[in-house]
Amino acid sequence: MKRSILFLSFLLICVITRSEVFPNGDPIPSWFNDTTRVDVNTLGKRYVITDHGVRNDSTVIQTTAIQSVIDKAAQSGGGVVVIPQGTFLSGSLFFRQGTHLLVEAGGKLKGSDRIQDFKLMETRMEGQTLKYFAALVNADGVNGFTISGPGTIDGNGSEYWTEFWIRRQYNKACTNLEAMRPRLVYISNSENVTVQDIRLVNSPFWTNHLYKSHHVKYLGCHICAPTTGYGAEGLNGAPSSDAIDIDVCHDILVSGCYMHVNDDAVVIKGGKGTFADKDPNNGPVYNVIVQDCTYGVVHGCLTLGSESLHDWNIVLRRLKVNNAERVLWLKMRPDTPQHYEYVTVEDVKGSCGSFLYIKPWTQFYKKEEREDMPLSQCNNIAIRNIDVVCKVFKDVEESDKYQLKDFTFNNIKALETNGSPVLKTAVAVNEYFMKHCTDPKKVTYVHGKYRPSSLWTRGVYYEGLMALYEILPRQDYIDYATEWADHHKWTPRNGTTTRHADDQCCAQTYIDLYRLHTIPTATLQPTIENIENMLKTDKVDDWWWIDAIQMAMPVFTKLYAETKDKRCLDRAWQMYEYTRNRLGGRGMFNPEDNLWWRDKDFLPPYKEPNGEDCYWARGNGWVIAALARVMQDVPKKDKHYKDYLNDFRLMAQSIKQTQREDGFWNVSLHDPNNYGGKETSGTALFVYAISWGIRNGIIPAKEYRPVVDKAWNAIQKDAIHKNGYIGYVQGTGKEPKDGQPVSYDSHPDFEDYGTGCVLLAAAEYYKLTVRN
Repeated sequence: MKRSILFLSFLLICVITRSEVFPNGDPIPSWFNDTTRVDVNTLGKRYVITDHGVRNDSTVIQTTAIQSVIDKAAQSGGGVVVIPQGTFLSGSLFFRQGTHLLVEAGGKLKGSDRIQDFKLMETRMEGQTLKYFAALVNADGVNGFTISGPGTIDGNGSEYWTEFWIRRQYNKACTNLEAMRPRLVYISNSENVTVQDIRLVNSPFWTNHLYKSHHVKYLGCHICAPTTGYGAEGLNGAPSSDAIDIDVCHDILVSGCYMHVNDDAVVIKGGKGTFADKDPNNGPVYNVIVQDCTYGVVHGCLTLGSESLHDWNIVLRRLKVNNAERVLWLKMRPDTPQHYEYVTVEDVKGSCGSFLYIKPWTQFYKKEEREDMPLSQCNNIAIRNIDVVCKVFKDVEESDKYQLKDFTFNNIKALETNGSPVLKTAVAVNEYFMKHCTDPKKVTYVHGKYRPSSLWTRGVYYEGLMALYEILPRQDYIDYATEWADHHKWTPRNGTTTRHADDQCCAQTYIDLYRLHTIPTATLQPTIENIENMLKTDKVDDWWWIDAIQMAMPVFTKLYAETKDKRCLDRAWQMYEYTRNRLGGRGMFNPEDNLWWRDKDFLPPYKEPNGEDCYWARGNGWVIAALARVMQDVPKKDKHYKDYLNDFRLMAQSIKQTQREDGFWNVSLHDPNNYGGKETSGTALFVYAISWGIRNGIIPAKEYRPVVDKAWNAIQKDAIHKNGYIGYVQGTGKEPKDGQPVSYDSHPDFEDYGTGCVLLAAAEYYKLTVRN
């Protein structure tokens, strides 16, 4: 036993040691493991700018007045220049040795939208040393400089972006050197710099540029620039708004940041051109760690190039990626000698276009003759522990201009989305809906009544849209959903005191959007408050119809997953159990048939025309779909997980037995002659749940895969019109006779929930069928 313990200890030591080295084997210094924030109170005297002649006036450019405060602090031995609550406009500012910048909560340092307010000077730009405009915040040759939040540095870039895209429209070759505009933060020839907990937004050009600096940390920053809204038809965003450009630097840490910009996120730079390696202004980049960050839309999470020479020991780890175009992008310039080596990307989850992208980069390059031109190469690139949905995992082009070798891939789970007919159908269905409902805020007028777009039918649509986003991470889907949620203030329909499941359905998407980390935590508060109001009582009989199980139960379990409040799990079970076993005196679940009556009105002696019990297809679809959604968040060790699992399996067996020969299900599961015929919404819910069950090993694929194959093929072939419209959808109601007639061309009273059901089915069936 002692020998085993010693051997285990040896293994643990080996693992720990191995995890603390760079890709080339060099030890990672302890400096990288310290993400402790700098205590601003230890940095010297505070110089609140409004105490030193700066006016709290958001309409006046005050560059000179703010610079005088910086200079005064420097001349007095250093200190912290404080931007208090309010908005202060400025051109280029220059921080001196010993000075620091603090932007307090509610404070905003905002750049001028006039280029003449920025100093034209020799600086570093796009791999060259040249005359260009200074940034808003500049620091050169400083040791220990700190920028702290929680306030905002706002580049106010709108006018610059508009001008750039006008120029580009008439001159396709227009570059950043023709449409000159300031960066947001430029730090050069500096060391021991920390940028922490600050919002860096709307930069006219690159957001952060580090040059010839070392031991720089970015901790907990929010770096953002718009990705749409400008250019022709508003399809372009802020041009070249890179989040962090690392140029001829070493020992750089980017930790816990959020990045969403209209270009690359973290970019490794060092020079460009055929003789770039001979220029003393250029150089390598090494020892860079980017970790624990979340990405929205970016062109590349980590990009080496396009102005780069020799880079090594670059680590990208523990990321959450939401709709990045690429994760690792190696830009290979035919006109520049490049060597990228010892790069590791690991522990990445989320969605992207391409994960690994390597192709020649020929934008605005100029090759010269050089007899001893080295062959560019990439080597010792390690990619491991990846779980992503992507269009294509490896988008790599070979070339005689560079050599690729020693790439390793381990533990890769990549769901590739290109070329799938299932995905094409889902896209067509969703595009039809979004074209016919261009305004997600618009109220619905049905049956002589106006209803807000937070009603349950729309909530189900957004469940489907979020499922589609998982397999096809398009920003317009998230923008559409977020605009809808913002309009309703992230609040359940009829407010936070409602107990009605239909009112709570929309909160499923609120939580799903929050999980993408595209919204602040405060947006969950109305949902938390609503559920908390329910938890304050012992009342458990709210779900008096089985549809409610799908509308509301996942809200409880999703909220548990985010808050770890066990009361949410317990109450979800209590309400489910009441509806299942006690509602109406005997419960809505019939263990003889393993199906559900819709509500107490359908308990025996109620019978269908053929003498059978009435089991409504869509009603049972709501329940089994809810079980699938709930089990994604209920821990398997929870005492009721097996109860949900058992119900799911029992229902799946009964549902399988009632499938029509053509793949659909009838509106009435036990009486095919009572308004018999194809019905899409119930069929789609069954496809969603059963596909999920197969994919997660809950039910056997051999038995159930033919069921969902036949059902999805029937939906795709017989129900979906060429324009994406969905036929055979039963209107709202509670039994087979409601919403009739149901046909290929019939229009249900609400189109949104049918779309949501089909999108749920498509997304889950796609995951089941696509190549991993």
